[in-house]
Order: sequence, then C-alpha cells, then structure tokens
Amino acid sequence: MKHRITMILLTLLTVGVAFSAIDISGHARVRPRYDVLDWDPYDDGNGVQSKMDIYYWYRVRLDFKADIGDNWFFKTSLGHNGPDYFIGKFSSAPYGTGGMAYTKYSMENSYRATVDWMEVYFGHSGEKAGFQMGVIPIPHNVMLDIHFYPNMPIDLPWLIWNNSSTGGFSVYHNVFGEKLNTYLTVDKNRTEYSEPADSGNPEYNYDTYSLGLDYSFNLGGHKIQPVFWKTLAPENISAPITGGVNFSAPKIFGLNLSVSGAFTSQSVENENTETYSYSGWIFRPTAKGKIGPGTFVIWYDMAQLKYDDKTEDYGYLWAHYKWIAHKSYLGEFSVKPTLRITTIDIPEVKSYQRTTFEITTEIRF
Repeated sequence: MKHRITMILLTLLTVGVAFSAIDISGHARVRPRYDVLDWDPYDDGNGVQSKMDIYYWYRVRLDFKADIGDNWFFKTSLGHNGPDYFIGKFSSAPYGTGGMAYTKYSMENSYRATVDWMEVYFGHSGEKAGFQMGVIPIPHNVMLDIHFYPNMPIDLPWLIWNNSSTGGFSVYHNVFGEKLNTYLTVDKNRTEYSEPADSGNPEYNYDTYSLGLDYSFNLGGHKIQPVFWKTLAPENISAPITGGVNFSAPKIFGLNLSVSGAFTSQSVENENTETYSYSGWIFRPTAKGKIGPGTFVIWYDMAQLKYDDKTEDYGYLWAHYKWIAHKSYLGEFSVKPTLRITTIDIPEVKSYQRTTFEITTEIRF
C-alpha cells in the first residue's frame, strides 16, 4: 500500500512538473454597441436608406504556450472563428453555427458558440534567428489590409476577417542588430484540375501563396519599418504586389505619433474568375498618449482603389479611450469607449456612412 501511495505521489509530482512549463492566459469581452448606417445605393432608385440598432457583442479567447526547453515552443489559441473572434450578439446565432438553437423549443438566447483552433504553431526562438510554422499570427498593419482585402481595405479587415493569423511559415534573422521577418502564407491550397478539351478553357492550378518581408530599424530616434508583400499565383490568377512603410516618431508633448502608408497594384485581367487589374493606396496617421488615468488613441485611414472604369474612395476614423479599472499580478479589467466612422464613395454605385459607438469591457488573466 505504501509503495502504491508513493507511486501515485511521484506520478502526480511528475505530471505537475511537466505541466508547469505550460502558460495559460486569455481574455473575455462584452461590447454594447450603438450602430447607425446611412447609404445611398444608386442603382436601385430607392434613395438613401438608414438603419439604427443597439446590440451586444461578446467573445472569449484562451492562449496556451508550452516551453519544451532551449527556446523550442508550441503555442495555440482557442476561440470562436468569427470576425475578430467575436461569438456574435446576445440572443442571436453565433458565427459558424448555422443559426441552430439547442433544441427546436429553445429561446433565441440559448444560442451557443463553437470553439476553434484559431492559432496552432510551433517553432524556435533564438537570439539571432528563429522560425514558426502552422497557423501563425501576423500582427495587423495597413499593408495587410489593402493587399489581401483590396475590395474593403478599411475597418481593419486583416484583424477582423482574418483574426491576424494565417496558415504558413515565418522566419526571422537578426540583420545589423534588428529583426528581418520573412513570411510565406498559404492563401489557397487547391487541387489542380483541367477543363474538358472541348471547353476551350486553359488548365488552372489555384494554389496561391504570398511572400512578406518587414524590417525595423531606428534612425535618429525614429522607428522605420519597410514592408513588402507579393502574392505568387498561376497565370490568370490575381497576384497583387504591395509596398509601404510604418514610421514612428519620438514623443511630442506626451503623444506618440506615427504614420503608415502603402501602395498596391494588380495587373491580371480574367473575366472568367472575375479578376480585374487595379492600383491603390492607403494612408494612416495615428496619435496616442496618456490622458488622466487612461490612454487615448486616434487614427484615420484614407484609401483609394482605381479600376479601369471606376474609382473607390474610403475613409475610416477610430478613436478610443482605455481606462484600466483594476490591475493586479493576476490580470486586469478595463473599459474602452470607442467611436468608429466608416465612409465609402463609389460613383454611380453607392455612398455609404456607418457610425458606431461602443464600450468594450474586457477582463484579462
């Protein structure tokens, strides 16, 4: 009996030691929102249409990191595969559930969300070089917005619609004391096929990839980060190229000022796949600083896409004030009122303005 108890204690101790290298963190949010939308769809002849709504978003995310020694690691994130991880609204079907309630007799507020593997990757993090592979995170910036979402380059599409992650690989290497990051994303992983010989259509392979590079360095107290992205695709498939820079200045009157900008273009024309050539740009000035007990952040996105027969103009204002109401070594609780204004003008197609005011309440642990 003593031997059995000893073995159990040793087993529990071993398991405890093994799991002590796993860090668990996460957060949960509830976001009341007031949403006002006005748009003029020129093609339907009905004039300006408007709607107003008050609703409540919620989300949760759990992050796990396993350290197996010598800078080798595994990381994963559990959440809901909805826009910006949000499950949906109170008393409304969450994204990806097909709108099903628990039973056919259940009320609408019985809807519950699925849990997805949002990030799953492993790698090595050394002083001079490292890599990671799997479903990897790529931090949001405007270059990713306009490169991967040229039809809607504002409203943070890489963060909201891609959850700032993608399947692929990344490698970094220290060059002159700073990190050179390289990314290879697997955008479409398709099976090659060919049309029947009498159809007159060529053979296509729809596998597409994107190659990204960024490098940060300091110059006279200013932080400069050139960014480059190029999609690699077969003939007749959209393959945009995007280049830009993120620029941050030293504090001025207690404010952190930064500017981001990028140009993009795509020259492939293929009506069979609804692919059209375009060129465009995006520009974002940002200011943030400490005001009272919290932090104020404001930025404005300006973007334009030009096609052969039309020009699309976009604008997006974001302003928030974040106040940390409670903070300890175990976590924090914060409140963040936010104003967001989106404008879109496409001549002869639509004029669109959306204004949202929301209060994000968040607990981190």
